[in-house]
Amino acid sequence: MGRHSDGEFQINFRSNAFINSLRSYQVLGMFPLSGLIAPAEVSPIDCVARAVHVLSKTPSEVVVLHAYNNYRLNMANLVYAMREYGFDIELVSDERFNHHFNEMMKDPSRSEYLGGLLHYGTDTERVPVPDDNSYTTLLLYRNNVRWPLADEGYSLKLIEMLDGMGFFVS
Repeated sequence: MGRHSDGEFQINFRSNAFINSLRSYQVLGMFPLSGLIAPAEVSPIDCVARAVHVLSKTPSEVVVLHAYNNYRLNMANLVYAMREYGFDIELVSDERFNHHFNEMMKDPSRSEYLGGLLHYGTDTERVPVPDDNSYTTLLLYRNNVRWPLADEGYSLKLIEMLDGMGFFVS
């Protein structure tokens, strides 16, 4: 994600699967209603770098740490930010979304922009993987490091910055 300090993006943001999924939704012009409550993890890259630096000083016996923002948005924050920005994204049933996705995948001029969703799958049989970084978060708090709150402003700034760099499809 972009830096918290100024919104500047990491140089390789085009290879970020989550960012590519946003472009896929923009190209599709729709988003499944059921996905609006899905958590969206946005960790500003400068905050991640600071966390990793601090965590690198932990004892070698501590072998698994998870340096990501413990505050979450949900996909609704990002989808509504995209709509507020001006992208026409309709909220639809899973069935309609999956049908449209499969039809768009047949169009080579559009399918190249849908790769951001391929690893997420479009079926309804998903198994959530629990994640918990409370131990890491406590270590960071102990070292006076805390994550910024994810908010609506960050979502809109994210969409504006991506569009300003020509990431979205006209």
